[in-house]
Amino acid sequence: MQKLPYIIPECFVDTNVVQTLIQRKGVNHQMTCSQVISSMSKGKLADEFAVGIIDADKKEPPSIKDFNTIIGKSQEITL
Repeated sequence: MQKLPYIIPECFVDTNVVQTLIQRKGVNHQMTCSQVISSMSKGKLADEFAVGIIDADKKEPPSIKDFNTIIGKSQEITL
């Protein structure tokens, strides 16, 4: 099965939701918001398409401001 390194969920719940929705395993699970941001902005994915999935935590990491494109927004989700 092909892994999906460009889909980067933050926590175990997010990882399970994503894998259930896409019905595939092998996403690039990270433990914290900062690790998701780092995975998207440094290394192999820096100049590639990637989807980071993070919770709206009480304290937003400062580096989230590097990603300033909002595709859509509702009360439940921001893309």
